[in-house]
Amino acid sequence: MGMRVLRQAVPALLCLTALAGGESRAATPCPDDTWRETYVYNAAECRNGGGPSCSPDLDARCLERIGRLRTTLWTERDPGEWPSWLAFLQACKPYLDTRGKAVALTAALFDAAANRCSYASQRQVGSILDGQMSRLDVPDVKSIRDLLAGMSHARQAEWAERPEELRRKAGAEFGKVLHKAAAPETLCDAADCRNNLRISRAYACLYRARLDHPGRMPPERVREAEACAAAHIRGLGAVAEAAGVTDAIRRLTVPDEVRASTASVADPVNVGLPGDPIRQLEALVGQIRSAAAAERDDETARLLRYARDMVARNRLAIARHEHEGRSWLSAAVEEVFERSFANAVAAADWPDRVADVAEDRRRFEIVRFFQSDCGFDGERTRDPEGPARALREPGTWIMVVSRIGNSVHAIVLASSPGSDSKRVVERHTAAEAELRPLLDDWRRITTSVKHGQSPKPPSADAQRLLQRLVGDIPQRLGQKVPARFIIVPDAWAAGIPFAALPLREGGDVLARTTDIVMMPSLEYGPWPAEAPGGATAPGAPRILAGALAEEAMANEVRDIAAMFPGATMFLGDRFRLEALLDAGARQPVDVLHLATHAAFTRDDGASVSFAGGALGNASDIDRLVRATRRGGKPSLALLTMSACETGVGSGTGSDAQSAGPGVGADGQELGMLSMALRTGARASVGTLWQVHSASTGPLMREFYANLKAGCDKAAALRLAQRAVSAHPGWSHPYYWAGFVVSGDWSSITAPASCKAGG
Repeated sequence: MGMRVLRQAVPALLCLTALAGGESRAATPCPDDTWRETYVYNAAECRNGGGPSCSPDLDARCLERIGRLRTTLWTERDPGEWPSWLAFLQACKPYLDTRGKAVALTAALFDAAANRCSYASQRQVGSILDGQMSRLDVPDVKSIRDLLAGMSHARQAEWAERPEELRRKAGAEFGKVLHKAAAPETLCDAADCRNNLRISRAYACLYRARLDHPGRMPPERVREAEACAAAHIRGLGAVAEAAGVTDAIRRLTVPDEVRASTASVADPVNVGLPGDPIRQLEALVGQIRSAAAAERDDETARLLRYARDMVARNRLAIARHEHEGRSWLSAAVEEVFERSFANAVAAADWPDRVADVAEDRRRFEIVRFFQSDCGFDGERTRDPEGPARALREPGTWIMVVSRIGNSVHAIVLASSPGSDSKRVVERHTAAEAELRPLLDDWRRITTSVKHGQSPKPPSADAQRLLQRLVGDIPQRLGQKVPARFIIVPDAWAAGIPFAALPLREGGDVLARTTDIVMMPSLEYGPWPAEAPGGATAPGAPRILAGALAEEAMANEVRDIAAMFPGATMFLGDRFRLEALLDAGARQPVDVLHLATHAAFTRDDGASVSFAGGALGNASDIDRLVRATRRGGKPSLALLTMSACETGVGSGTGSDAQSAGPGVGADGQELGMLSMALRTGARASVGTLWQVHSASTGPLMREFYANLKAGCDKAAALRLAQRAVSAHPGWSHPYYWAGFVVSGDWSSITAPASCKAGG
């Protein structure tokens, strides 16, 4: 991917490079209220000796990194071993003095600005930074803070119906930076502080000029802005060059039409597109079409890489604009992925390229559903070796499913026979029009059951859905049925009831033969940390469970708690979010089990019922899972949402699909499958449709009994589904096939013996 510079992040103000922070790296998450809450409540103090939980090694690493940041704030903000400065602050807060915290918060604010996080999101960091500044004289940090606040207001003005007030606020912030009468030498003793002041003032000169003249700038205003910036950086030489100020001055003095006419397609940042990334994407798709029509293949490939990078960097902003009804934007994004996929398939190294495109698209779909980018933050680091570890276990398949345009692609990875380091990759493509009726048939069967009625049996064609999806891949792999089937679906495929489907004509359904794992992300997992087979937690897991007052739900939780001594229950009127948050923060928790009513919808991510008619959303579940990690406790091993419906909200079938990509039924199941990724839990269990209360309790009891016996999560669920399907009244897939395990399937007890029903 190309250099990710401020030209992509703040183009309407000025094409600068300062906020790029050196080498390009993945876009960091936008701070939210859950990050702020976790940071604020981290009251540990490890300076001046600290307590027994403090680590001298972590102390040294944190101080070394913050020491380097103080001198490279404008030039190289790589957080080192931490995935982001937000994650650095969570880990290192107890070891930093006030100045160190202020500098690290400034780096986090830089990243939030570069990633076009909303003003409200930047305030999550900015308000904490303001508190630090009130306790310490940090004039350079204050200056940078004002500069970034001005940039944020200016961005808001780009889309506001009445931008004048926001532009006035932006100008006032830039004015604060410039209207400091005192020279840097009188405000700062340290050289890095003085340099930060001078550089921020130089940028304020340029930003204010561009704010006043968003189009072509009069020559006299250009000269005035250039002289203002140059005066502030006089004598800094290489420091100003590295910080990007000198380049910014040069770009300001180049006329707009010359800058556009000399743009090089080889450097996608300089394609001469309109300033805002949303409008850039629309214009860029037009350039891609022209290059493709003229058969300029290299140029098309470069533009597509840039477009995918732009979507990745701005996926939350794009998702929000889509949510507001900009249908042309949905079509533009789909076209970028469709053309990228076609290019990837034609490449010699197609498996990796196809997987990359599918992964980018799946991340966008998850962000689109939750209207949040928090699944790809410091709580969940990349794990590119996860698939390779999984394939070391014989009989394991990993299948990536993506609907691109009018086709559905299934890419299956399997271990090469006799080798744990080589993989075999096979691909099958089916027409979406052929598969859609079969998927709709399943949705009708599982979502239209009325109270007191029996579900209709699936048609013979519906039972062939998986066979049509994979084609002859099983024959090519020489194995009719895998022992473990890890499925990485996109929004289109997330609702397929794989457990109820046979892989070959006349074969058993997968729930009888195969452990099924749904994985929300090929790159992020969450994958087991070690080779499959071992337990992740010694001894009995610690259970925190809650249920509404309904008898079936309350009995389910009581039975589960009886299997695990020390389990904590909140039933009926005690089943309140605040009580669960408090219990999760105070005690170690391995498993969080919620027996309630829930649905995943595009409006708020999720709707979860608590006592007294209170409703929670996806952010509340996120807060609850994060509370269990407070104080340095390990990640939650399992989040179970044993609800009457945790998969689909409103809209099913072809009517929902007609609403557009990722709208209606397509996307809601992916939301449920991605809860582990969003919250930072290692794994989750939920349902694809509104399940029957009579069969849910017995299935959950079997599931936890199998976990207690040492089964991994996928095997425990398969054995539970098998047991429930053997019940005379519950043989139909409606009663058991909707339950799915997503994420790290490792066992949670030791030793891992897996004696069903133990």
